[in-house]
Formats: sequence, structure tokens, C-alpha cells
Amino acid sequence: MGRKDRKTAEIGHEQQVTTVKKKRNTTTGRQIPLRMTEQEQNELSLLVEAVRGHLPPAKAEKINRSRILRALVYIRNEQHLKRIAQSVIENT
Repeated sequence: MGRKDRKTAEIGHEQQVTTVKKKRNTTTGRQIPLRMTEQEQNELSLLVEAVRGHLPPAKAEKINRSRILRALVYIRNEQHLKRIAQSVIENT
């Protein structure tokens, strides 16, 4: 109870306090600041479109940039890891 509520309760006035439920990010509950150049953002958008092309239309509409980034975290295939390492060397 806030100070204003206590004061009005002392006087005899009751106030209804309403709360608004906020939908939390259910993935982590926090954000990671990720700085990307415009070219990197464009390339990520192209990657999203490429992945959407391999999925049925009902699932493709749910794919976005953050889902792609989260999925890339779980790549463990040795050939994919070599490609990622080479891309890091060439593009950063």
C-alpha cells in the first residue's frame, strides 16, 4: 500500500487500486542488447525469408529474426560450425 493509499484510508476514503497484468517475455525475461550493422540486419532478414521458404505456410508466418538467432545457438553439426567459424573470420 502506497503512502497516498494510507492517507486516504486514515481519512476514511477507500480507493480501489487496479493493476495491469503485463505479459512477460517467456523466453528469458530479459533482453540482450545486440548491435548490428544495416547490412547484417538485411542479411538476417534474407536468412529469415530463406528459412520460411523451407517451412509450410502455417509455420512460416511464426518465424522471425529472434527465433532464427535463438535456433542458431543450438547448432552442433561439425560442418555447420566450420562454416560459422569461417564466416566469423571473413565478416568481422
